[in-house]
Amino acid sequence: MNVQQALEYINGTSRFGSKPGLEIIGLLMEKLGNPQDDLKFIHVAGTNGKGSTCAFIASILQAQGYKTGLYISPYVDVFNERIQINRQYIPDEELAKATEKVKEKADEIIAEGKRSPTIFELVTAVALLYFQKEKCDYVVWETGLGGRLDATNIVKTTLCAVITNIGYDHTAILGNTLSQIAFEKAGIIKNGIDVVLYRQTDEVEEVIRKVCRERQANLYIADFDDIEVTESSLSGYTFNKGSFKGLRISLLGEHQLKNASVALTACRCLIRQGVVISEDSIRKGFMNAKWQARAEIVREKPMYMVDAGHNPQCAQALKDMVDKHFPGIRPVYIYGSLIDKDYQAVSEILFSDAKAVITVSTKGERGLTAQDLGETVKNYCKQVFPHDTIKDAMRFCKNYVSDHDLVIVFGSLTFLDEARKEIIDIYKEGR
Repeated sequence: MNVQQALEYINGTSRFGSKPGLEIIGLLMEKLGNPQDDLKFIHVAGTNGKGSTCAFIASILQAQGYKTGLYISPYVDVFNERIQINRQYIPDEELAKATEKVKEKADEIIAEGKRSPTIFELVTAVALLYFQKEKCDYVVWETGLGGRLDATNIVKTTLCAVITNIGYDHTAILGNTLSQIAFEKAGIIKNGIDVVLYRQTDEVEEVIRKVCRERQANLYIADFDDIEVTESSLSGYTFNKGSFKGLRISLLGEHQLKNASVALTACRCLIRQGVVISEDSIRKGFMNAKWQARAEIVREKPMYMVDAGHNPQCAQALKDMVDKHFPGIRPVYIYGSLIDKDYQAVSEILFSDAKAVITVSTKGERGLTAQDLGETVKNYCKQVFPHDTIKDAMRFCKNYVSDHDLVIVFGSLTFLDEARKEIIDIYKEGR
């Protein structure tokens, strides 16, 4: 099996959709020899900030010299991005080898009359095989959907469970209330482990506290009150956090300071468990942490920013960042959404201050046409220009904006990688 065949096999299972539950992933991992039992995990769940928090923790562990696995979803650039060791994507040949092994065992499961593993279960198994083969010291392990019944929850050797900001998303699966959603996220909490929580509403915190009490887990709520920003610019933030002075991150948005605080709290838990992490590694880890498509500036004149936010909380964080760093500027937005996202709430938060909104169609069963999205956006911004493809949207935008404009490409990850490439392409000399 080569990498193209591996990706065709994995992506060919997408028709099976999301199937919450641990039965099939459990059978698959057992047939593969339970490689997850040889690894140590920092397991991260939440609605917003999971990826950034994972990036901070992994960067700090790498700075200390540990071989650090990182599992994320979805991806922005290439599929291999989902499985990394020390910021290096899984090589094509390793992806192919692991997928071939996983396919063999998945076929056995199907032959036994069970359902086929889903795409997420297959990729989770591939990641675990690769991390075991490479003998990772630690794995920063992001959930896909929820936590309790998420395929990533097959792991048992969790050193620290981290729960980031919780909001409304995937309500059809996780529940219609914050309490229900929090309960699903809290499913990653194992007996007796350390748990780090992004400071939440009382409703959410009470759910997490209850689960921690039942499982005799040690709860640490990240403190945001001692964050003091000493310098902020488009290159990032310098800040003090308790006894740590002059920490620096390059990720934009003051919510990233809170995510960094959560990551620092998790590292302190690891230190209490005997994991060696120096202050110098914390500083270097924060400084070196990168995360694609999170308020990422792709071009400066005109300024193009790409952001993967797709729910109201993300929209509010983006608006706060724009208000702080670009006061008085009315951005041009290029926006696409999946049909099951709360695009009306996103529109209400962002677009009343927009110069214009260029809507883009998204693809697949959950896709939403640019025209239908535009009808909602028109309630908040009068200048709305629907385009079916990101290529057409970008070319229209190039002719519409001046060098002094701010363009924000925002929404579903399904088109952001193409958008980043188009931004570079349309401004090449002679285009």
